[in-house]
Amino acid sequence: MLKLSRNLKKIFFICAVLLLSIFSVYVYLQFDTDTNPKSTNPSPLSEKQQVLGFGSQIKTVELQKEIVASWYVVSQPVKLILMSNLQHKQTAQTIFDNQNCKFLVSSGFYDIDDTHIGLFQFKDEQTSPLQSNELLNGFLTVNSFGTPMVADTLSDDDLYLALQSGPLIYQNGQKIKLNLSSDKHSRRIIAVVTGKNELLFIALYSNKQIFDGPYLSEVPNLLDTFVNKTGISIADAVNLDGGKASAFLSDDFSLTELSIIGGYFCYPR
Repeated sequence: MLKLSRNLKKIFFICAVLLLSIFSVYVYLQFDTDTNPKSTNPSPLSEKQQVLGFGSQIKTVELQKEIVASWYVVSQPVKLILMSNLQHKQTAQTIFDNQNCKFLVSSGFYDIDDTHIGLFQFKDEQTSPLQSNELLNGFLTVNSFGTPMVADTLSDDDLYLALQSGPLIYQNGQKIKLNLSSDKHSRRIIAVVTGKNELLFIALYSNKQIFDGPYLSEVPNLLDTFVNKTGISIADAVNLDGGKASAFLSDDFSLTELSIIGGYFCYPR
């Protein structure tokens, strides 16, 4: 009986050690899973995160109640790619992934016949010619030296890319009052050249409904507020295609489209 009792004590002791070891391994694995990102599958971004973005590439500021501005600075404009999407009609996300873009934004306007309106030129290929159009009275260009420009006339420089769009919002550091026969709330995409000769793309939209946004006539004043809140000076700015046919994407930010985007700027990695 004494020998049996001692054996039982040994068995109980071994079992206790084993249980303690298993519990220790479990605790370690739980801790490692919680602290090591490679051990977890990150949950999808919430709608708010997808809209507002929390990364360093695209920054966001509230301009007025429900209207926010998100912007991206193109560090090397001569690397921008301007392409048409009217033939393949891919989604902005598909283009972003396939073209290995670091940033993507929709470009100019197109008509119901799936034709670009106004000048659309990348390198030596002109997809659409210059057009006389009172509303599309601006040109966004980047010359072969990588200098961006927004102006009411087409530059005589050797151009790397050129896009006709409009209307002009800012010119020579002054906002332009817009007299429009019709206007509506919509998401706005703006191309800006700053006082430091930097190229920015800005999205103006509602933080309640991402396809909604300001009246076009409100945009000049909103850009004034943008200057005051960010300290970024605006020399010239032109309106690009917005609303449901616009997109503004980076790795950690997503304003996608409902209608196809006619063209796009891709800033490659």
